[in-house]
Amino acid sequence: AIQARVCGALQRGDVRAVVMQIDSPGGHVSGLFDCARAIRAESIANGKPLVSFVDGQACSAAYALAIAATRIVVSSTAELGSVGVIATLLDATASDAQQGLRLELVTSGARKIDGNPHTPITDSARRAAQQNVDLLADMFFQLVSETRPLTADQVRAMQAGTYIGQLAIEAGLADAIGTLPATIAGATKPVDRVADQRARDLLHRAHGRLAAGHVQVRLHP
Repeated sequence: AIQARVCGALQRGDVRAVVMQIDSPGGHVSGLFDCARAIRAESIANGKPLVSFVDGQACSAAYALAIAATRIVVSSTAELGSVGVIATLLDATASDAQQGLRLELVTSGARKIDGNPHTPITDSARRAAQQNVDLLADMFFQLVSETRPLTADQVRAMQAGTYIGQLAIEAGLADAIGTLPATIAGATKPVDRVADQRARDLLHRAHGRLAAGHVQVRLHP
């Protein structure tokens, strides 16, 4: 639905720019990386600026959507990052036993029960889960490196940390502090990437540090 709304807005003849207002902690979303790339490709194909404005959170999956834009503007208290993947393995065997339950699972393969809460967590199941997490995380890091001034290794080094406001800019996760009205008003103006980078460099040197909802589509006629 998000991809259809944003791409539909970019295709409209009476629209000169699109602002995505994002406030989400993220979540598990199938097709997320393809969605982000498709939205960015639509923006490029139509020659229209696409800007993300974050006034609350753009973490994890929500950040993947935010970086589809050519520019990310944040409020001074917005939280960005958590670029990574998490999986949960639950062992409910003690709870089953306490309730007097004994379950026996019949499978077509030894790995079929991996992640089933009614069996103890095995080393092989843990390794398999970690392998999948690492694979998806590498894909996420690569996606960020395609649109932000960061390498995949630099994103990985963040260890899925979150950054607020100015710290997100210093970390390379955002471009500027601003408000939604100002972002909408300036959506069609040329972006001075050199000035943005210079500001980030100065802030990084000054502070000496570089350390883990909803989407509204705003049209600019």
